[in-house]
Amino acid sequence: MIQRIQSIYLFIAAILTSLIYIFPFAEYLKDGTFYLLDIMGLKNNSTSETIFSTLPLLLLVSICILIAFATIFLFNKRTLQIRLCNLNILLYVILIAGVFFYSDRVENELNVESLVTTYKFGSIIPVIGIILTFLANRAIRKDEALVRASDRIR
Repeated sequence: MIQRIQSIYLFIAAILTSLIYIFPFAEYLKDGTFYLLDIMGLKNNSTSETIFSTLPLLLLVSICILIAFATIFLFNKRTLQIRLCNLNILLYVILIAGVFFYSDRVENELNVESLVTTYKFGSIIPVIGIILTFLANRAIRKDEALVRASDRIR
């Protein structure tokens, strides 16, 4: 059901995760040239040239969004919802690790010591997604406990 609090948490998590398509993960400054690391790859900001692609991050973000939306509509199967929330949290953690992996790759690709790195809003979104998915998972567990308690009363 859409009016349950866990559905709202999951919906907000999915919408926030989709904002990763808009916001970059990090910005790099090397010798007066800006580079952006976003969901599509590392790009030279002045020439719009893509230096390398981050296709695994793109796929991971898409899967996180799909799982969050699918979990909303599985409201009759609470144990499956709990498992999907746990899977989504794991995927968010892998996404965070992937962002820092590609950030390290940028430093190796541009091979300069005077590289200035600024992390942007896109790198914070997976952390917010983890928190919202955890809150949804907790609410689903409360619903499951309530249903089991009412079954014992009957």
